[in-house]
Amino acid sequence: MNSIKYGQARGVQTYLCLNCSKRFSSVRRKRKVLTENLWKSYVFGKQTIKQLSVEFSHNKRQVREYLNSYTAPAKIHNPRHINLVVDATYFGERKEGKSWCAIVARDPRKHEDLVWSFEDTETTYAYALIRDELERLGYAIISVTADGFSGIKSAFYGIPYQMCQVHMERLVIYGTTRNPQTEAGQVLLALARSIHKKTVICFILVLKTILKNTMIS
Repeated sequence: MNSIKYGQARGVQTYLCLNCSKRFSSVRRKRKVLTENLWKSYVFGKQTIKQLSVEFSHNKRQVREYLNSYTAPAKIHNPRHINLVVDATYFGERKEGKSWCAIVARDPRKHEDLVWSFEDTETTYAYALIRDELERLGYAIISVTADGFSGIKSAFYGIPYQMCQVHMERLVIYGTTRNPQTEAGQVLLALARSIHKKTVICFILVLKTILKNTMIS
């Protein structure tokens, strides 16, 4: 076939046949671009299979086939010193055999997910593997911030650890409720909600004052 490149359409290279003057595109390239666009809309646009089917004019079976055929590019790492944040997000019913979770290790300063794994549930071993992988890649973990799962602290033994401030606030709310009826509860809840605005020294001084006044009264 006698043809030349003839611009692009929706990111796909098109060609012009010099014999019949018809414009056409590469089927393989078109499929690749469609698969990438579907994946981006599904993951980052948070669209459902039904929504994608309408937007891209393909039935739901075809959309699923395209998504299942997608291969994500390899993660490019830039090893460095990091203040690590780790957490797990669960999917499905939180019952034995009916749920699974994605464990993610993230650099909050760079807004970058570094390492992740998919597990049935959180375990110390799963987090230990995350640590091993990060260190194998050359990252130097300065500190770890996470929720209250004890397995995380054990997996990152020897590295400074702190509980996430959001989880601290949730623990207080669990005890006081969002509308505490006692004065002590109201003061404690107010302190918990201001934790992200206070320095460690300031927070300790306020907490000691509250405890002292509560004991006196």
